[in-house]
Amino acid sequence: SQAYRQDEQGLLWLALPAGRHTVRMQGASSGQVTLPFPLGAPNVQLELPADWQVQGLRDGRLSGRELLLSQTKAADVQTTAEQHRQRFPSFVQVERQLELRTEWLLTTTVTRVAPESGAIRLSLPLLAGESVLSGEIEVRNQQAQVVLAADQQQLSWQSRLTPQAELTLSAADSSEYAERWRLLSEPIWQVDYQGLNPLNQPGDALTWQPRAGETVSLSIASPIAAHG
Repeated sequence: SQAYRQDEQGLLWLALPAGRHTVRMQGASSGQVTLPFPLGAPNVQLELPADWQVQGLRDGRLSGRELLLSQTKAADVQTTAEQHRQRFPSFVQVERQLELRTEWLLTTTVTRVAPESGAIRLSLPLLAGESVLSGEIEVRNQQAQVVLAADQQQLSWQSRLTPQAELTLSAADSSEYAERWRLLSEPIWQVDYQGLNPLNQPGDALTWQPRAGETVSLSIASPIAAHG
């Protein structure tokens, strides 16, 4: 029987017994290679030429379910797919949902807008006091390193926020993404805002759809219990 098979998603699977093995793969490259690891891998070591770099690897461990290998120098000859990606720059929608409960949590969801396929990479600044909880998201210089695989439509992760009296949300002037902010708050917190008005009426989850450069300043306090 064959030692390998191709599944419905086009992934090649290789059957190997337990132990250490060397697998050699060969093929043409247009300057970018995606290596999927759907089952994960505890230890990954790479030796790359000087003009190649890797994303998705941190201290020998995968930060997601795939590695992106890319050539830093532009190839002299571009494929049709590369030219297509140049005509349609990548763009995503970023939604940050803040949940002010006993513990403050932030859920960030990145959704593909364009192109319909192809790997997308971008750096997304963290909010003040944000600590990413998901081990699949690499953070460098207070920026989340977002990687969407070639056919991946969405990526979400959760963070913890440090409670603070003042929190400012600012929409970056970016050609790579647009933002949407949602705020859910339990009654133990009193929230006032200044700046951009929300899309909906108070009482529901407050939602903002800012344009580049617009801000919302949140003043957050815990109500003082009345005596009596």
